[in-house]
Amino acid sequence: MTKISQYTAMTTLQSGDLMDISEDLGGSYGSRSITYANLLTNLNSDLAIPAFGAANQMPYMNPGATDFIYSANLTYDGSIMTIVSPLLINTNNELRLGSNTANYNALKSPTGMGSNLTYTLPSAYPTSTGQVLSSTTTGTMSWANNSEPVMKYVSSEAELTTALADFQAAGEAGIAKLNGNITLTGNLTLDFYTGIEIWGGNNQIICGANKIIVQGSRGAFRGVNFAGNVTISGTTTNSQNIIEINSATMSNFRFNECNFNDVVGGSSPASTADSTYPIVITDTQAYFRFYLDEIGIGTAASGSTKPYGPFLIKWNASGKSGAALLFNDWHNRSPEPFSESTRYQTAKDSMVIKIDNGAASQPSVQRQFIYDESVTLNTSSSMTLDLFPTFFGPTTKIAAVNPTSAATFGNPGDILINGSAIYMKHTGIGSDTNWSQIN
Repeated sequence: MTKISQYTAMTTLQSGDLMDISEDLGGSYGSRSITYANLLTNLNSDLAIPAFGAANQMPYMNPGATDFIYSANLTYDGSIMTIVSPLLINTNNELRLGSNTANYNALKSPTGMGSNLTYTLPSAYPTSTGQVLSSTTTGTMSWANNSEPVMKYVSSEAELTTALADFQAAGEAGIAKLNGNITLTGNLTLDFYTGIEIWGGNNQIICGANKIIVQGSRGAFRGVNFAGNVTISGTTTNSQNIIEINSATMSNFRFNECNFNDVVGGSSPASTADSTYPIVITDTQAYFRFYLDEIGIGTAASGSTKPYGPFLIKWNASGKSGAALLFNDWHNRSPEPFSESTRYQTAKDSMVIKIDNGAASQPSVQRQFIYDESVTLNTSSSMTLDLFPTFFGPTTKIAAVNPTSAATFGNPGDILINGSAIYMKHTGIGSDTNWSQIN
């Protein structure tokens, strides 16, 4: 008998090559042979070989972990792997995008999400260099211009305060733009930080019976319509406080192209309480500049008689060195109707500025009233102010004073009418008695 070890060795098999096997004869075995081809046929028939998927499909274990299956949602063509179904990277893990064998960029979901969020990227490149990725409230993203300065649109009291807080947190003196009227639900404190501006776009801040408390170091209202509760049709009612400046760091503040509607009362205010002054200045920096440019005074009253009183400002800031209050380009935006002969006088009455000093001491170094020909200072103002007109040449003013006996400020050529006499200023600029009666 030839041992198997004595057989001639083979390295490859052909289909007709024979192999020795022992056939089970039911209690005994018989020597038999089988070709290599028949052996393969039997193996293919008897072994559980999984079916192959279409080209490029990658296998994965079935849910029962008993076999491999294939899907068109997972393919690899030798260079690109394609996943059609959503890819879930669970439990706050990262999606890593490698730049080399050692380093990568990673994208990661936050912890503790309460719902699913989907962000949809833009379908094209930015249309210009410098655009930023912007999003709707539902996560649809697009390219938008990165405007300078930073601007936030606000539609409510809460959004307004949030916008200013965001600017401050980012160290930015941005712009909050009113996207509609805003109604105050109570007194509102606004911190203008170091130059934040609120642009109204001619929208209203409806104060009702409330006021805005201004804080920060500098800022501005531009194009804002302030609405109060005052109705002056045929009445002599008090004005209403809607602005309080109260910050020891405030160096300057500006109202530009703003309107005060139903804020200024009738011609005879009943009291000097702070609540009757549209603007109260409680605290500022040592030197403070206050600008009121292109200001409109009006009322929603439709009556024929509108006896406007002066625009009242109260200075309550103690221990300050200087104050400069600047008034330019004022106008009355709702005078009496054309049929009223008093329409000119009542409109002029609304262009009078009355600045009173509270219990606080007045600024020790400078007290400037800087103005153009659109306004005048009420002579009964209790705050002592130096008059600095921004124009050269004569102007006309009305005051219950005899300037030939009581020192009165004027430019050469100025006309003063006190009700019974007319006077002209001569010689030089200043507060003196260099006036002559001309009637």
